[in-house]
Amino acid sequence: MAAPSTVRISLTSAGVCSGPVNIFSDADGFTIPFASGISIATLTGPFGFLTPVPFGTTIVRIKNSSFNCQNYEQVLII
Repeated sequence: MAAPSTVRISLTSAGVCSGPVNIFSDADGFTIPFASGISIATLTGPFGFLTPVPFGTTIVRIKNSSFNCQNYEQVLII
């Protein structure tokens, strides 16, 4: 089995209803976050968030974890 890839996830901006977020993978149908409680300050900071992703991931979903905000962004990994 191959080792998981590592990706840097970075946002250029965030909306009013943002953070903290959970990060999901399409490898499991976006069902279980592989990273939780990530702050918007980390994601919009100069270094972003460096994390291994599950094997087979081609899309990550960055989803707000706040009860009142269910917005998310999906990003294709290339």
